[in-house]
Amino acid sequence: MPNKPRMAAADARAASKSMLSDIDPDVVIRGVSLALGVHARMSAEARLDLPPGAPAPLPVFDEASAGLPIMRDRDATFFSAQGAVADEEDAADARPLADRLERFVRRTYERICTEPEVPIIALVLIERLVRVVGVGLVRRQTVRPLVATAFVLACKVWFDDLTHIVDFCEIVAGGDRTWLKRLARCELELLSRTGFDVTVRPRAFATYYFALLASLREEQEAAGADGEGVGSGGGAHGRAPGV
Repeated sequence: MPNKPRMAAADARAASKSMLSDIDPDVVIRGVSLALGVHARMSAEARLDLPPGAPAPLPVFDEASAGLPIMRDRDATFFSAQGAVADEEDAADARPLADRLERFVRRTYERICTEPEVPIIALVLIERLVRVVGVGLVRRQTVRPLVATAFVLACKVWFDDLTHIVDFCEIVAGGDRTWLKRLARCELELLSRTGFDVTVRPRAFATYYFALLASLREEQEAAGADGEGVGSGGGAHGRAPGV
């Protein structure tokens, strides 16, 4: 008689491979944006309990402290805002930040890479840095430089090809090299603090992907209950994979 548990496990693995072979980039882009929005919400909640003027971790990633946005787009003012008001807004709901961040993630994805695995690997790298630095790293002011840095590294991992910070400045930021040296420092900071651990094993990748799918399902269910659309202005609160 066949071993049913083994057959079931084999079927599950086959189904997982089938799903992973057909990754929807729209799902990944929204899922990654939502996950980072949740991280920013948790950071904002933590900062509300700190005294005014308390230092934030790794200011090298901070658009506000840089004095210049990483990208001069319609969201530049939002991502450079700081203070109690910004923290209160972000602590109240992850959705507004995720909606704005989605535009940045999509632009970066479309211009710097061509495969949906890259944003997932980028999220893994950012969360590894979060585990080292702690809650408070992913903030409204740091999330876009974190994404830019992690995308470049993820491209190197996935394509096994040389992708440089200058590529982001030239291709994504329209030739604006204002952040070139700062992003190089960001890249070194991420690598050194995580022990240059950029390997993402298949099991970890699959876990993240299915966590993103689950967060999108939760968002769609909440949006249906509220009568709203999902993404780019609609959606729900979601959760970070936290693997």
